Amino acid sequence: MFHVMIHSQGFIEGMPVFDNVKQLEIRIPHRSGASLDHHVYLLSSFPSVRVLKIKFQRNDLREVKEKWKANMEHEYLNLRELEVSGYRRDPSQMELLINIFEKAPNLNRVVVDPLSSMHVDRSPDVRAEYREMRRETTKWLADSLKPHLSPLTQLIVL
Repeated sequence: MFHVMIHSQGFIEGMPVFDNVKQLEIRIPHRSGASLDHHVYLLSSFPSVRVLKIKFQRNDLREVKEKWKANMEHEYLNLRELEVSGYRRDPSQMELLINIFEKAPNLNRVVVDPLSSMHVDRSPDVRAEYREMRRETTKWLADSLKPHLSPLTQLIVL
């Protein structure tokens, strides 16, 4: 598994293509509604990924007025599973995920984990309790993704 966390756009300039990476985890700190362009560009360096884990880490709750549009250039024919945590129905989060759905025709499963970034390092019992507590809310949040998924793609809330 390859883990990536981006703090500035300069990190991705001139990145080579890693076509041997099959599992990728990306932690995305962002402002609500802000552009996620540098993460879209980063994904283009991993065309062969089969399992993609996106961990949204909201670091600012101010509303951003800009309208961001994801524009992925590549298809991800090998992508079979997408796991998302920290999803809060943020317009930028939705735009990124919908664009991934459109570019991954062989996607079998989308797993939405109720855990937020502040709970991932907690003990297993605390994580289980938090997941249980947030499950219904997360199902409601994840429902916004259903119309954008292929009928063959499973949407699972942990």
